[in-house]
Amino acid sequence: MKPVRARAALYICAGLFVAGTVLQLLLGGVPEGLMAMPSGAIFASVYAYLLVGVFIMRDKWGLHAFFTDKSISLSSMAAALAMVIIFGLVRQTPGGEGLAGALGFNDMRHCWSFVLLMFYFMTTVGMAALDSLSRISLSTLPSLLGHLCFFVIMLSAFFGGGDRLSVRFACEADQPVMAEEMPFALVLREGHLEDYPPMNYVSQVDVMQRGGLERHSVSVNHPIKKGSWYIYQSGFEGQDGSVSVLQAERDRWWPISAAALWGLLLSGVAMMFLAPLRRRKASAAQASGSRTEKSGKLWRILLILFASAYVVFILLNFIVPNFFNKHRVAALHSPWFTPHIVAYMAAYSIVGVALIYAIYLWIRHGSDNIPDSKMRTVDTLTRIGWGLVTMGLTMGALWAKAAWGDWWMWDPKETWALATFLGYLLYLHLRRFFPKEKFWALCLLVFAFLLLQMSWYGVNYLPSAHGASMHVY
Repeated sequence: MKPVRARAALYICAGLFVAGTVLQLLLGGVPEGLMAMPSGAIFASVYAYLLVGVFIMRDKWGLHAFFTDKSISLSSMAAALAMVIIFGLVRQTPGGEGLAGALGFNDMRHCWSFVLLMFYFMTTVGMAALDSLSRISLSTLPSLLGHLCFFVIMLSAFFGGGDRLSVRFACEADQPVMAEEMPFALVLREGHLEDYPPMNYVSQVDVMQRGGLERHSVSVNHPIKKGSWYIYQSGFEGQDGSVSVLQAERDRWWPISAAALWGLLLSGVAMMFLAPLRRRKASAAQASGSRTEKSGKLWRILLILFASAYVVFILLNFIVPNFFNKHRVAALHSPWFTPHIVAYMAAYSIVGVALIYAIYLWIRHGSDNIPDSKMRTVDTLTRIGWGLVTMGLTMGALWAKAAWGDWWMWDPKETWALATFLGYLLYLHLRRFFPKEKFWALCLLVFAFLLLQMSWYGVNYLPSAHGASMHVY
């Protein structure tokens, strides 16, 4: 199959957007329960079967070559990034009026254009994951883990999102509460507000079901697990704190999502360690013992030492929980909190250095004349920064599941964090597929850094985030 031209790849994305717009205008939003059990699991199985079938028959069919084409991969990623940015800019108020409401942008999770383009992007990621599996090696391990786990995360979110169930209760002492969907009832025995950690409400709860009665204690970051259900301490009401607010969450796809999130976290760790080593292969042709080679070895060693220190730092937070979290509110007393914050701070610093160095090279040499060896330095720093962004994103998701019950809620802060992740991912793929296109790579690096600024503090000033994000402060 002939390579797809960039213009044709963009036309495909535009066609999917137009098709989604027509469906949105004719049918309204995507139905809420479309992917509820068992339909979600059936559709996911059929989809995965077809994907594997296309890969196995890649020598006879052209679909595999199409979905792994460089232009298709980049355009689908760019389209997904564009839709995520719109998601972050438009306030999510289902049933909204105006052009945004007509196009479904006020309710992006049920917007046909968003669903079609994200499905298209997911398919390209799935094909890339299968392609990586067929030629696995140590150097391709971060790429394999990244493609495979990101695909599984998208798969579980796409086909399992309609099966999530959330029930919220205001519980008074000795008053049983339950919902029709729940296989158990809850009875609050006692609830009290602890002095440390601050604002930590602890509920002593009886869980009654057919097999008998079990007694549990639930507090923030410490939910009760019952089968596919998790019971969370959501808050408390009343002047004396006598009413405990509990939230029961069911997500049958969570074990799959959790495994994929852990895998994506490991891919970020692997990227940190292996990114500095990629330069060694590129520098092998240089004269041994030269000043450039010695300085290259030195900064590679420093980067690997930094990665090692950060992994030890993460482990310390789990060995000695809350060592760095003293005097914080209960929601922040999690072993994920400090590593999550530090990962993003380190990522911001490293990609900031990469951008400054890239602009310096741009001014000194011009975009088309930047030496490849110097451009590879920018790429290495960006890979390490992207690895840290990936770690921060996944640690935040794992923390959110433990604290609030849902690992991804499309909070505006989360949305812009995903846009940042995709922006740097697009840069890395552009550099891999089209290493000579340095001008567009540098423009994309600047754009990705602007997305990072939106994720960091810009979201605080967005009208779409106020009153809709728990991260606006």
